[in-house]
Amino acid sequence: MKKHQFMLAVCMLIVIAVLAVNLSAAPAVPKINLKNKVVKVLSWTGPEYFTELLDYFKKFYGGQAEFTVVATQEIGTKLTAMVMSGDAPDVCRDEIQRGRFLWLRANNLVQPANNYIDINSPLWSEMKPAWEQFKHDGKYYAVVYGMINSYNMLFYNKTIFENNGLDTPLDYYNRGEWDWNTLRELAIQLTQDTDGDGNIDQWGFLCDKDLGLAQFALSTGKNLIKIDQNGRMVSNLRDPDVIRAADFFRSLTAAGYNCMRPKGDAKNLQEFLNGKDAMMMARYYRLKDYKVMYDEIGWVPMPKDPQSDKYYTLAYPNYAFIPVGAKNPEGAAALLNTFRYIEVDEKLRQQRNTRLIEELKEYTWETRKILEGIAQEGKTPIIPFYFMCDDQDGFRFYRIWNEMYSGQNSYQTTVEKYMPQLQAIIDRYNALIK
Repeated sequence: MKKHQFMLAVCMLIVIAVLAVNLSAAPAVPKINLKNKVVKVLSWTGPEYFTELLDYFKKFYGGQAEFTVVATQEIGTKLTAMVMSGDAPDVCRDEIQRGRFLWLRANNLVQPANNYIDINSPLWSEMKPAWEQFKHDGKYYAVVYGMINSYNMLFYNKTIFENNGLDTPLDYYNRGEWDWNTLRELAIQLTQDTDGDGNIDQWGFLCDKDLGLAQFALSTGKNLIKIDQNGRMVSNLRDPDVIRAADFFRSLTAAGYNCMRPKGDAKNLQEFLNGKDAMMMARYYRLKDYKVMYDEIGWVPMPKDPQSDKYYTLAYPNYAFIPVGAKNPEGAAALLNTFRYIEVDEKLRQQRNTRLIEELKEYTWETRKILEGIAQEGKTPIIPFYFMCDDQDGFRFYRIWNEMYSGQNSYQTTVEKYMPQLQAIIDRYNALIK
């Protein structure tokens, strides 16, 4: 009996050990027998950024990647030329903020990825919600292999909050009370004339000019530009929830409570580092520029819409696609499987972070730790399709909310001013959709 119990205990320990190992490792990559081991990649970064990827691509599939590297703003032009000349790459990496993906797809330069990758496999299933946001006509075109769930974040100065005896944004976030109203109340209290000269010298809130209204609109769960069921672009600028977000944003300006620094350009973003602002909304990667303030900085995701029960966040997808004319789409699928594996395997992610810190000198350990946290804290990420109209034909979304910073124009007035230009871009895109 004792021997039986001993053997049972040993078996249970083995099962527990196996489960523990499986929990820390990524799902296995799907098997693909590559006839062509060479995969051509078009990218704005070269192989020096992908040491782990290339090592494991060779380990899993015996493959190797050949990179064509161009400036990120030249990806679309280069891809078009390569496809037209019959020399298409097998994989093209892209950046969502460049706003070109839907245009490339509409111009028949992207082929469906689900012909080669099983989105329902254990390796990919967690990315399905992101793939769904790029879905068109029942097919998946963008291969999203990783996600920064909060492209924007709210930094805050711990010392300013401590000196004023106020709970921090993190305190409110942990209590489930971090929303627009809380942000505004804190910003009002922390906008101060600290030296008594009659001028504001400490602002409660500072907002990156490029992303201000877009982030608050997205926190309602609405995109400024949506893609309808037929794959066509539709403006959401007149949506009631977007208008409500715009009215809130304007209430922070001189037209309302005057608790937001009047400008959010690069020069004014520097004022947060100078200890002149209590809170700042900015892109997550700016952390690497704030090394002098690590002891002073706290962070939280952007506040949620008080009428929503979810924290919607502006997401940054890491993605690529298989171009039309790719001569080795199976090899492309194998390489993309490896991209995904690198994202989810904890050991490899740690190894990659070490290399980024020690070799490329881009981040410190503290920065990487915070960035890893941000990636996990995004509650309900929304891919910002408004980028697909931005910087087209000279149109820029930020001009709409920049005119609101001074409080001189209402949102509705500003939208009507720019709507004809935006609608012309939308109409041009929709004419390409079959």
